[in-house]
Amino acid sequence: MNKEKIIITGGKGRFANTLRSFKLNLNFIFTSKSLHNILKISSIKRYIKKHKPKYLMHNAELSRSMNIHDKQISKSIDIKIK
Repeated sequence: MNKEKIIITGGKGRFANTLRSFKLNLNFIFTSKSLHNILKISSIKRYIKKHKPKYLMHNAELSRSMNIHDKQISKSIDIKIK
């Protein structure tokens, strides 16, 4: 049986680590900023085209987000709403 792929952005974050710990029988693809730039639509499109997921869960955040949010509010908002 071929399981549908689910891309999880923020693959190195707290949510992704918790999700991994459940050992669910699902086909998760955990991605992080080292694999593509979530602020560039072309990077996102390439990644999706390559993996062809059925679903995408956007969980990417800035590390120490409140410190960066206070200094670079537009970057913080861009990452959260992409």
